Amino acid sequence: MLENPFDSTRKLNPSSAHRVGVAALAVFGVSVMLPRLAFCAEDKATAKTHYEIGTRLYEVREYGKALEEYKAAYVAKPDPAFLFNIGQCLRKLDRNPEAVDFFQQYLRKTPPDDPNRAQAEARIRNIQAGLSSAYDPFDHPTSLKPASPPPQAAAVAAPSAPPIVQSPPAPQSHAKTPAALPPPVPIVPPETPTTGGGITAARRWGSPFVDTTAETTSTGGGITVGKYVVSSAGLTVTDTSTRLVWQRDGAGSRPNCRKDPYCKLDEAKAYCAGLNLDGSGWRLPTRYELKSIVDDTVAKPPTINQTAFPSTPAEWFWTSSPYAGSSGLAWCIYFYSGSSGYNGVGVVHRVRCVR
Repeated sequence: MLENPFDSTRKLNPSSAHRVGVAALAVFGVSVMLPRLAFCAEDKATAKTHYEIGTRLYEVREYGKALEEYKAAYVAKPDPAFLFNIGQCLRKLDRNPEAVDFFQQYLRKTPPDDPNRAQAEARIRNIQAGLSSAYDPFDHPTSLKPASPPPQAAAVAAPSAPPIVQSPPAPQSHAKTPAALPPPVPIVPPETPTTGGGITAARRWGSPFVDTTAETTSTGGGITVGKYVVSSAGLTVTDTSTRLVWQRDGAGSRPNCRKDPYCKLDEAKAYCAGLNLDGSGWRLPTRYELKSIVDDTVAKPPTINQTAFPSTPAEWFWTSSPYAGSSGLAWCIYFYSGSSGYNGVGVVHRVRCVR
């Protein structure tokens, strides 16, 4: 994942901005500042060009070339976001000591409440623990303009896109250092259903690329699609294997979210808690609950039963499960490939509620 320095909603460390302005006044004097202001606009355009070229190179895994573009962008416009992107390229190139240095520079120049700081901190911890970049928080599209699939690639199934310090997941490890880093679960295997109010993460496993979405039958109470029953009103879907009831719509408006239909984690929880759809009692699903409706037997993305859940975007969806390594991270599921990963709680993703 990459930082987008042209995101107008980002906040810079005021002390850094102040130092730049004061230094310019002290060295050049006021009389030289007006021409410099015009030149700054040109610098910003140059930086943006380098950023866009670097991002395209990063997407095709040309990390060395992307590194040079991000360095050139920082020279033209010394925005801390470029420091993160430089560090990310160095991390991908296994130049870890240099990567740590740039991540630390990024942290020094960004505000303490920047939601993307957790991403840099997680990478530093992983490097210090001797973990490869495969265990870093994932790469995903910028929160301003979430990318259409395929936005990234964790392996062969999921293409990787460099975005703003918020991008899709990567598997983590069982390493004891740091002890808080649990391994992500790329695919949830069938589990024994629990009772007493619990849920089951079991799901039907079929042969690869077998279309199971067409198994539909009509009943008096709705339409049965494999293990799912779609309500007669078409608003909810009941999973007969887990007895969970799902919001059928995964792409519609989420009015309380500032970047509707994409929500930060707290917005996603509030949206589900206030949802009144065939009744109340809705909430944001846990990681294993949401993983239970992933279907990797479909012929093409999204990895979900596309008859029971039509118009589901092949994008990241939030879960309510926190990531044990940091209070600023939480798990999410990628319905392009069916994989799971974690991201900063300030990042925006899609939302589907359950009860």
